[in-house]
Amino acid sequence: MLKRFWTQSLMARLVIYFLLLSIATVSVVAYIAFVQAREALKESVFERLDAVATLKANELNVWVNDQVRDVVFIAQIPAISTDGYILTSIPRTSPTYPATARSLRANLRQTLVHRPDVQELLLLNLDGTVIMSSNDEHTGTNLAHTRPYHEGMNLLFVSSSYVENISISPETNKPVMSVVVPVFNTYGQTLWTTGCSPVCRTSQSDYSGPHRPGRKWRDLSGK
Repeated sequence: MLKRFWTQSLMARLVIYFLLLSIATVSVVAYIAFVQAREALKESVFERLDAVATLKANELNVWVNDQVRDVVFIAQIPAISTDGYILTSIPRTSPTYPATARSLRANLRQTLVHRPDVQELLLLNLDGTVIMSSNDEHTGTNLAHTRPYHEGMNLLFVSSSYVENISISPETNKPVMSVVVPVFNTYGQTLWTTGCSPVCRTSQSDYSGPHRPGRKWRDLSGK
């Protein structure tokens, strides 16, 4: 009976064909709309992520520049550069060495009090030995094998600097950034290079004689 109805009723067949075609068309249109909406949403999410990443990158750049300016400022503090010059110019057996070392250590630590982003300050001589650090455990350490030390040797101007890539500190297991800047005394001689770090640590380096400005720095992680 149903078969006979189907074969005899042209209207029924047309209605069913049209209904099936409509369902297929609506399904295709709905699928295309879904795909387009999904891609648009995905693109919107990526655009927002890019915007956030750009904003964060700009904030990080501003923060890094602030750290570099901080280290440059520290390197130009007369009390620090003068004591640093004296320590690199006299033997450890000199009667004035202990008092100068205490003064420099106190100045370095006092400097850190007002700069919470700076973890450590180091003073290195020409051969890469730490002659003074805000952390007594690092005084006497030789860092001549590190990249910041060698990069620091190429810094020729007061405002020049070298920023080491962020790495994990072996001491705190936290991200650390190191900054290197040269320090000059009143005669224009290079005394040391200051290194600073953000969430981080700072380091410095070196002294070189009046005829060969040298500067160095190194990250205590040995990189």
